Order: sequence, then structure tokens, then C-alpha cells
Amino acid sequence: LRGDVSGLQTHWAAQGELYGRHGVTAFEPYVKWMLMEPAEGTWDASFYDAELAAFQQAGLRWVPFLIAGPAYATPPWFKESDESVFAVDLTSGDVSRDQSIWNPHLRPRVKSWLQRFFQHYRAEDMQAVLLGISGVFGESIYTAGGNLWTHIWDGAYPQHTGWWCGDRYAVVDFRRAMRDTYGTIGDLNRVWQADFTTFDDVAPFDPDKASSMRARLDLVRWYMGAMTDYA
Repeated sequence: LRGDVSGLQTHWAAQGELYGRHGVTAFEPYVKWMLMEPAEGTWDASFYDAELAAFQQAGLRWVPFLIAGPAYATPPWFKESDESVFAVDLTSGDVSRDQSIWNPHLRPRVKSWLQRFFQHYRAEDMQAVLLGISGVFGESIYTAGGNLWTHIWDGAYPQHTGWWCGDRYAVVDFRRAMRDTYGTIGDLNRVWQADFTTFDDVAPFDPDKASSMRARLDLVRWYMGAMTDYA
């Protein structure tokens, strides 16, 4: 978990041959951004180099699960920087330690990390690649609950189910999406059965408190669509 190469090598020296004996052909490890960029701009692939070598020694193909965004996989230096934007639950106001998918600073950082990863490793070493996108563990879902091992780096933090679109960048994106959908605030008010003065008054809301079923549908479509777009 903390990049212990010696511990990794000890495990695989003792257990590696068991995988092939039981018919295992590939292995899916969590490949965390925080271990590959432990300091901003510092690239260190030593842990995963050792892991890949152990897999190859055991005759296994590599299926790296490349994770960035969830708290346990995002570098502390990024989470503590001005670029960090944590996900906020709309109804409770709870702030997660997972990054908001609307954080505009996150996408270029992830893109840079992925570029470095694929420059360093060869496609023939991999059977497949998984992208660890969001949520607590890395799936293409919003924060929806976890367990104690996700607290290793940050301690306990809110990670319950909810509507995790309360941060300022999510608000801006929702307004944009509704402006693109309706064009005028009058048209939105008519369909939503609402009385906003301008689009600047529009913000994500608890779907259970929607002014109309159409407003609820628009919120949920935007929320799901935003994750699809990020993925």
C-alpha cells in the first residue's frame, strides 16, 4: 500500500507460482497515481516495475487498474494544493476526500499521468487496462460508500451515498447545461414550474425536492451524463 517493493517481492517469491498452478492467467493490481507521482513532477515507477517483473516471473499478464481521483489514490501533494476540489454532497453539505469530477484542474493532471504511464510501459505487457475514474474505489460512479482501508491515507471522511454535486464547479456546469437546454429562463420556468429570475439563480438541487418531474429528470440526466462525459 505504501510502495514497499521488498514486501511485494517477498510475497511473490513465496506465492507467485500458486497462481499459475490454479489456472490464473492475469492479475489486476491497483495502480495509484499517488505512488507514481509521489511529489509534483517527480515520476517514480519503481514499485510497479517490480510488480510487473513479479507477474512476468509468475507467467501472468498485467491488467493495470489506473486510479486517480479517489482519496486513497490521489497524491497528498495534490489534495493539499489549491488545485484540489473535493466532492460535496448536495443535501448534507458533507465534503469528501474524493475529487470532484468537475474539478477543472484534475483532468490535465490525470491526462499527464496517463501519458507518462503509457510512455513507460509497453502494450504487450498488458492484457487489458482499466481506468479508475471516481467514487471511493475507482469505478465510474459517484461516492457511494467504502470501508476502512480507504481511510488509510486521510483517516475517516464522508463517503456515504448522496448527490455529490455541491461544489462550485458542479454548480457552474449545471447552469451551463440548463442554459443550453432551455435557452431562456422563461422557458425553463415554464417547464420546471419555477420562478427563477436568471440562470445565475439555478443550481443543483435534491431531486426529491424538485419543483416538477421534468426538473428532476433534467437534474438526474445531467448528473449521470457528467460522469459518462468524464469517463
